[in-house]
Amino acid sequence: MKLVISEIVRSAFLSTMESNSIKRLEYVLVDIINETKQQGTLHSIHDTKLISSVVIGTYFHTMMTWSLLHTGGEPIDYHFERHLNAVWHGICFVKEEHLS
Repeated sequence: MKLVISEIVRSAFLSTMESNSIKRLEYVLVDIINETKQQGTLHSIHDTKLISSVVIGTYFHTMMTWSLLHTGGEPIDYHFERHLNAVWHGICFVKEEHLS
């Protein structure tokens, strides 16, 4: 029983730390995205926080699928780059009807 209680407490503590790390990552991404929008190097119809959330979701999805399904071959950064490129093209895609 002591082990179970210990794991529950440790898990709650680690969960809080991980949550704080994810929030910090989101803040950094929001700052970077806003800066690139202001500089005119990023053109997107999507909200900055949504873009940040999608990038973070892609990161975690890639980590999970790579760690669970990885059978050798390409490293995780290869998969993350491919996933992020696919997502990024959707973020930056601008249809003509959205320009008016």
